[in-house]
Amino acid sequence: MAILTTIWWFLKRVAWFAYDNWKVVLPAVALLVAVIWFYGWCGRRQARLDQQEIIKAQQAIRENDRKEMIEILVNSDVREKQIDANVANGRTQVMEAANTSRKEHAGKSNEDLAAELERRAKE
Repeated sequence: MAILTTIWWFLKRVAWFAYDNWKVVLPAVALLVAVIWFYGWCGRRQARLDQQEIIKAQQAIRENDRKEMIEILVNSDVREKQIDANVANGRTQVMEAANTSRKEHAGKSNEDLAAELERRAKE
């Protein structure tokens, strides 16, 4: 019972402090809400697969189409590298990314390819 009384007393003191100092508390709360909103808005990563690629990936997984699964993953890796690449050496990095991605995904089983596609679709 003493704990509940202590908690109630503390909450009452916080409320009275906020009421008495609303000119300080209101901007602080507004700033906190703005920071949380801004972080949530800027902190989100873009999906690595767009909606059409997700549909194609699901269809390729259903049909067990290895070539299509590899191509979707290659396109995803290439697009990611295109975003990161600068103008001067962008084309070279894109081609290297495509070749590296093809080699990397060629050795995977269909189940591994399907798992990778589903993981990227959820990101």
